[in-house]
This record gives sequence, C-alpha cells and structure tokens, in this order.
Amino acid sequence: MLRQPSKVEEDAENALAQAAGGLDQEEEDRAPYCSPAYVEMETGAAWLALGRPSEALTVFEESRAQLNGSTQIRDHVLCLARLATAYAVADEVEEACNVAEEALTLTQSIGSVRVAAQLRRVRHRLARWSRDPTVTDLIMRLDRVAESFPSPRSRPEGAQ
Repeated sequence: MLRQPSKVEEDAENALAQAAGGLDQEEEDRAPYCSPAYVEMETGAAWLALGRPSEALTVFEESRAQLNGSTQIRDHVLCLARLATAYAVADEVEEACNVAEEALTLTQSIGSVRVAAQLRRVRHRLARWSRDPTVTDLIMRLDRVAESFPSPRSRPEGAQ
C-alpha cells in the first residue's frame, strides 16, 4: 500500500481477478474464503487505511451486498464493522450507527477476536458523538461485546 493509491487500485484489481478465477478452477481451492466479496472488503480496508473513506464506502457497500446471506458470517460481520467505521470517518454518524447495530446483532452468533477488534475501532470513531443518547447507548453495547473478547495481540489489520 505504502500510501500509493494507484498501487492499491492495481493490486485490488489483480486480487479480484484471481479470486473470481478461483471460482472456476477445477482443482481444490486452498483458500475458499478468499472470494471476490472478501477481496472487496480488504480493498475497502486499504482505502480506509489510506484516509479515503469515500472510496472505502463504495467498496464496502459492494462487499456487503455480496456477503449478505452468505455462509461467510464472520466476513460479513467484519465487513459491516469496517463499513460502520468508514461511515463514522466520513462523518455520517446515523449510517455508522445503523450499520454498527447490524454488525452487533450478527456478532452475537459468532466468536471472533478480529471482529471484536474492528468493533473497538467503530466505538473509538463514534466517541466524538457521545453526547447523542443513541450513540451513547450504542457505545455501551459495543463496549460490552468488545469486553467479552480478549484484546488481540499487536499486529497489522489482516495479519494472521
């Protein structure tokens, strides 16, 4: 990424082509989770890390549509949490809260430290609107969910 948007675009296009090509291969898939929707979600995370929330929102929304109803529940919730973060960064607090609510509802059915870490980021981004009672309530619920998971070790987003 190295703060090079053109490199992000190029790498994202290549990864998306490979993920789409993997759907048609005849040999066993070694990374079945690496679907086009997953690649879109990771591309959105790259845009968000570059400080470009408008690009991230577009990509996250595409991924969200693809993951809705998917068997990849953890990835769907992770996408929603990242999308909520992007909306908060873009100062769209109402949409951030709506998407965070959706993520919270689905989080209860999975146990993922990675999702909990992203929910902590959403909570951090929403804190500036904490005088709004709706946001305060959401922050308290985000805190409860995040506290139910151990904090992940220090590592870059997406590292295993």
